[in-house]
Amino acid sequence: MTHSITTKFISVTLALMIFNCITGCQNEPQAVTEAQPTTVIATPPTIDTVDEAFPAISIQITADIADHPNEELLQFGVISPTDSNSITPILGVYTRTKNQLTFTPSFALLSNTQYQALDKTTGLTADYRFASQASETPVVNIEPNLQQLPANHLKFYLYFSMPMQQDNPWDHCKLLDLTTGEYVPRPFRHTDLWDDNQQRLTLWFHPGRQKTGVNLNVEIGPILDPEHRYELQISGLWKSQEGQSIGEEQRYQFTAAAADHTQPDPDQWRLTVPTVNSKMPLSISFGEPLDHALLENNPFTISLNSSEVTITTNPTQGNRKVTIHSASPWQAGTYTININPRLEDLAGNSIGRPFEVDLQQPQPNQSKSTSISFVIEP
Repeated sequence: MTHSITTKFISVTLALMIFNCITGCQNEPQAVTEAQPTTVIATPPTIDTVDEAFPAISIQITADIADHPNEELLQFGVISPTDSNSITPILGVYTRTKNQLTFTPSFALLSNTQYQALDKTTGLTADYRFASQASETPVVNIEPNLQQLPANHLKFYLYFSMPMQQDNPWDHCKLLDLTTGEYVPRPFRHTDLWDDNQQRLTLWFHPGRQKTGVNLNVEIGPILDPEHRYELQISGLWKSQEGQSIGEEQRYQFTAAAADHTQPDPDQWRLTVPTVNSKMPLSISFGEPLDHALLENNPFTISLNSSEVTITTNPTQGNRKVTIHSASPWQAGTYTININPRLEDLAGNSIGRPFEVDLQQPQPNQSKSTSISFVIEP
């Protein structure tokens, strides 16, 4: 009996195994279809114009190009007026997020100027231009403004009444030798030295031509010759950032005197001391013109009994003199004037050292006094 039951159990089991096998063969797993890649639709660069003069230009980047240099992915610049396919890149800052690259100009863009953004990964472009209403006519003042300058004079400061366009300022500045009737070739150092407000440009004569014995001075010659008369010309076409031109060419004439190789010496300065309990200014006469911008940049501190006096400084008499006002009435006592050793004359000779120094040779300490004293009697 037992043998019969066992035989039946085995038969049922085999039948079930055969059935499952047949069923499994009839339901073979289907081939897995690979996921299709998501189609990426290329779009032109995006230009965010919350600030018209400082737009943010962005493109989308993918993982396979994320390690490429920024300049190989995105370009932004001025379209050439003669070749619409030519872009002159401008300076700016790149920032990246996970899948976006953004460019922001370092300097304000010019109104009524055609710009273009180029996504180099797709070849797609986006044009940009903004217009502004013309404002007042910009006014320019030149420092120093003297009848005579040393033949090794180094720099002018152009002060504008409003922010100016900064595209190649050298195209707007020329130096004419009135004695010979010829323009001086390559007189300026091509370095953009604007202040933070874009209203003051430091216009350097090339130091390599003004320094005796260096290559450019020997090969081309100095910029200024003693006893020659010169005219600095500022183009009337120069425009403000709002698009308004200066209008008339600005001309400043001067005569080149002998070169100046002598350092300013505070021990030789002449002081006019205020009276006690007054708010009269302290005046300092230098005996020669000093650098205008350095005089405006707090070159002095004054202390009484180790306590600093709050002062304001005003250059006068063609930068040959300053008047210093104290915020409080002057007290009796002995005052110390501390002087920035970088303060220099028109030829670049500073209190710390003369301009013409051979840095390859040992130099003695040529620094002049960096502090002087005065007394206000009770």
